[in-house]
Amino acid sequence: MSEKKKMKFPQYISTNLRTISVEGFISEEGDTNYIENKGYIDKDGYIWIYSKEKPKGMKMDAYPYFWFNEDNKIEFNNVSDFIKNIYNTNNLRDIDIVSIIDKTKEGEVLYNEEEIIDMNASSNFYIPIIKESDDFLKKVVKMIIIEKGINIKRLKSKTGMSYTLPNMITALNNDTKMSVNYFVSWMELLGCSFEIVIRDNGTDKVNPLKHDHIYENDTNKTIMINGNKEVEVDMSKYYMASKQ
Repeated sequence: MSEKKKMKFPQYISTNLRTISVEGFISEEGDTNYIENKGYIDKDGYIWIYSKEKPKGMKMDAYPYFWFNEDNKIEFNNVSDFIKNIYNTNNLRDIDIVSIIDKTKEGEVLYNEEEIIDMNASSNFYIPIIKESDDFLKKVVKMIIIEKGINIKRLKSKTGMSYTLPNMITALNNDTKMSVNYFVSWMELLGCSFEIVIRDNGTDKVNPLKHDHIYENDTNKTIMINGNKEVEVDMSKYYMASKQ
C-alpha cells in the first residue's frame, strides 16, 4: 500500500504562531480544488499552503505557499531550506478529536510534570511574521531570524535571565515599536553586526550634508566618506563639555 493511501486527513503541522490543517496532496493532474490557507503535500513530502493569489510583501518568505498563475499553472514561493524542513510530512500530527479518543486509554497518564515542562521548553520553532505596520528595526530582526533559519530558543543560554528571551520574543510579536536597546540585543544574540549609513537625500538645498557618514556598531566608530577616502570622525568634539 502506498504512503498516500495510508495517510488520513486532516493532519496538522504547528509552529509557535500558526497551526495549519493539511487536507491532502497536490494533484499532478492539474486539479484546482484546493481550500485557501490549507496545507497540501507535494511529491517530495513538503507541505505548501494554498493561496488564491500570490502572497505579497515580506510575509511571503515566512511560510511555504503555492498558487495558480494567469496560465493556470501552479507556482511556489522561494522559502529557505530551514522552513521547508519544518513544513515536512515528518512533522505532521494527527490531532483529530476522534483519533485522540481512539488512541487514549481511560485513566492513562501520558506525561509527568517534568516531561511536560521539557516539551514546552523545547517546543516548535519560532517563525516571526513580518507585518507592514512593523517599524524598520522589527522588520530587520524578523528578516534576519527567517534568513538565518535559526531556532532562537537555543539562544536562551546566552541571555542573563531565563525570562529575557521570552520577553524579547513577546516584544517582537506585539505592536509597540522596537527600542534601540532591544535591537542591539537581538543583533548580539543573532551574531550580526550592523552599520548605519547617513547620506544626503537632496531635499535640503540650503544646508546639505556634504559627505556620507557611516556608524559601525562593532567598533563604535563613525566614518566620513570624503571622496574615495574614509576618514574617522572625532566624536569627542561634538560632546557637550561637562560642567566644572
